Formats: sequence, C-alpha cells, structure tokens
Amino acid sequence: MTTFIRTLFMMAMLLTMLLPAFSASAATSAPPTGAWAPGNYPSDAFAGKNSRLGISGVTGQGSLTREYIVHVPKSYDSNVQMPLVFCFHAVVETITMFCTDGSRTSSTSVDATGASPGNFIDLSEKNGFILVMVQGYSNSWNGGNCCGAAQLKKLDDVALVRAILAVVEQHLNVDRSRVYAVGLSNGAFMANRLACEASDIFAAI
Repeated sequence: MTTFIRTLFMMAMLLTMLLPAFSASAATSAPPTGAWAPGNYPSDAFAGKNSRLGISGVTGQGSLTREYIVHVPKSYDSNVQMPLVFCFHAVVETITMFCTDGSRTSSTSVDATGASPGNFIDLSEKNGFILVMVQGYSNSWNGGNCCGAAQLKKLDDVALVRAILAVVEQHLNVDRSRVYAVGLSNGAFMANRLACEASDIFAAI
C-alpha cells in the first residue's frame, strides 16, 4: 500500500509539471478600481475566455503573476460587511474543475452569468458570501508537505492568500471575523496550512 501511495504521489507531481504544457493559458488583468458591485471579476471569467485577475510582486512568489477570480453575490450591500470564502482546487485541477464544475450538486444547465448551478457560486448566491477562487501554480499548492510544482518551488502561498485578501478588501466590505477556506485534496492541505499560519485571518476551514 505504501508503494502504491508513493506511486500516486509521484504521478501527481509529474502531472503538475506536464499539465501547463497542454493547458490553455489564462488572460490576466488588473482588478477594476473603485468599489465593486455584484458580479464576477473579471466580468468574463466564465464566458469561455479563461480570464482571471492577476497579482504580482507578492513576497515568496518571485516574478510570478498569480491568478484568481472573485464572485460577489447579488445580495451584496457595500454598507454591510459580508463573509468571504477562499476556494482551493485539488492538484492538477483548475479553478473551474473544483470551485464551479467539480462541486456541482444539481442541474448541469448554465445561467445568464455562464455559471453552472450547484457549485460554490450557487452557494455564494444562496448563503450570501464573497467567493475568491485562486489558481494554483502549475495546478498545485504549497500545502507544506504536499504537493507538486508549488511545493518543489517552495512558493509562499500563504503570503499569496494574504495579498489577494488585501486587494479584495480595497474594493469590498469584508467581514474579517468571517473569512473561511475550503479545499479539495492538495487544496485541503492548503486550507489546513492557512489555519495554522494565518489564524489571524481565517475563522474556520
């Protein structure tokens, strides 16, 4: 069993190095200035254009530009603090593979925003929280002892999350007492690392 687990781990690490070679590159853009209204940021994130917000100059990320998407539910009121949830995909996955498509629980139809019901965007709308979906480096996270290219490169993904939250707070009224993280597999490792190393931010995972 130990050999089998080690083999799976090595396969996952190999995939994180090979996947960028055949995955579509994202078009990144700077976050819109000023206060944000309900909707997706970037606005065409789920319109088949693979668009994402970009952030660079983060400590522990070298010269990398990291990518993320923010969804603000229709119930958002800039005068009222709203909770926020970070979503972290599994190794070799992408934002949409877990945070939207992978978490689907109901219909496979697509609504006017281009998002499928039954995913974290749907939960954001139903439960009233800001959703931040971050893309892992080479589809992986440095969760401490797992996994893939992000771990091998020793990226500081905790600093990345802190930096993204700081940007989001410039545009949205975030309830800092209700910031949460959810993740699958390698993304769960990342969430657990945040619970340990960013407990000043995260209320629960």
